[in-house]
Amino acid sequence: MMSNKKRNENILIGSLIFFAICVFFTFLLSGGESSDEKYPVSNGNTSLSKKGMPGKSDNKNNGIMNISDIVKLVQPSVVVVNGFKEGRSDFSLGSGFFIDLDGDIITNYHVVNGCDSANIKTYDRKIYKVIGVIGENAEEDLIELSVGIPHDEVSFLSIDMKTPAVGDKVVVIGNPLGFEQTVSDGILSAVRELPDLGKMFQITAPISPGSSGSPVVNMKGKVIGVASLTVKGGENINFAIPIEKLKDLRKVDNIPLKNMHWKKGKYEKGSIGK
Repeated sequence: MMSNKKRNENILIGSLIFFAICVFFTFLLSGGESSDEKYPVSNGNTSLSKKGMPGKSDNKNNGIMNISDIVKLVQPSVVVVNGFKEGRSDFSLGSGFFIDLDGDIITNYHVVNGCDSANIKTYDRKIYKVIGVIGENAEEDLIELSVGIPHDEVSFLSIDMKTPAVGDKVVVIGNPLGFEQTVSDGILSAVRELPDLGKMFQITAPISPGSSGSPVVNMKGKVIGVASLTVKGGENINFAIPIEKLKDLRKVDNIPLKNMHWKKGKYEKGSIGK
């Protein structure tokens, strides 16, 4: 017969094995990673789910998708940004995109600079009021806005902080001249240093007034930049702010637009040149 000591040892070993298995499967179910970052940073294998958290993409092509699939994933996260100033019926038009489940959006600082109020129009054509500013960097032309939108109405994008290679394909979805949810594609044609803006991505994907704030995504559907400005008189010379610059946003306490101390930026109209 098995001794009590031997039986106790077997029970202890069995318990330890069971505990190890539970820990292993918990790790797998959690995605195998943890982060204290506010923004959903991509590990290269995630894509946007219909609502809420990013989901997993098909790895058969290393996460690379065709443009039509990217459009289906990204469009629900892209919004029209309308800015208003007291005494004027129409003041500014731009684009933006949801960056988290709270419904916060990223756009260009110049899109809402000087506005007293703003709203957004979502992919399903619903209108929501901008509550306030929660992050801003006038020098790098980025701003983060809080929006009064229910969580179950939010589809947000994950981001890829890595600098893409020159020649990589990119897709831009925005609202040029008010033509909502317009899709354009191109390549990253250069990584440049621009006066007062620093590191910028030069892209061939066409953009126009109203495109400012649009997400520039790679072929995995991850945001790598924010469409910002075009060169007047140039032949399709456009620039996007690298998404890594979100880390430089100065956090503020949900300041209403009418209470903002707006700063004058170098590129206020989303274009340079004559």
